[in-house]
Amino acid sequence: DLDRLHDRKPARRACLAGGALVLLAAGLCAIPALQMPLALARAAFPWMNLRRPSNTRIEVATGAARVVEGESVTVRATVEAREVDEAFLESRQAGGAWQVLRMDRAPGAGSDAETAESPDRVAWKRAAFEMKIGPLHERVEYRVRSGDGETAAYPIEVLPRPQVARLQMTVRYPAYSGLAPQEFEKVSGDLAVLKGSRIELK
Repeated sequence: DLDRLHDRKPARRACLAGGALVLLAAGLCAIPALQMPLALARAAFPWMNLRRPSNTRIEVATGAARVVEGESVTVRATVEAREVDEAFLESRQAGGAWQVLRMDRAPGAGSDAETAESPDRVAWKRAAFEMKIGPLHERVEYRVRSGDGETAAYPIEVLPRPQVARLQMTVRYPAYSGLAPQEFEKVSGDLAVLKGSRIELK
């Protein structure tokens, strides 16, 4: 008899234990304050760019950005927590280490404002922060940290500054001069022409 030769009790115990773990995980995921779905996702997919589960809510208004080489970006973030003391901006270039800077309170933000969007957030405080990054000459990524909260990393792409590759200029002199139109491929410095001349750029 195959049932007698093969003991199914260990397999049944394993199935019961697995089912209990699944039910426990589902129950924990149903508790919003624990943020279990996010924690499990970070554990299962460590290479993904996910924010850290925390009791501090950080909203980054700037997000991902694109700038022309040599320009700066002002990162603006709003922090909501029981106590909002400070916020930090962490940035790095490709393959580099994170550089930490303390963010400034946004002008006009004043004292911390209280918010009560839900019963579990009664008397929580909200504050706005900002920090300028730049001038930038290559791609960077940044994130904002405050209290036990940390956002995902946002990229700032740096685009080459536009350059004039070719400029053709035609000077059409006034009729009284009797001069024929004159074309220029390159002009260095100032260009002096007769009064009443028209200049066409191509």
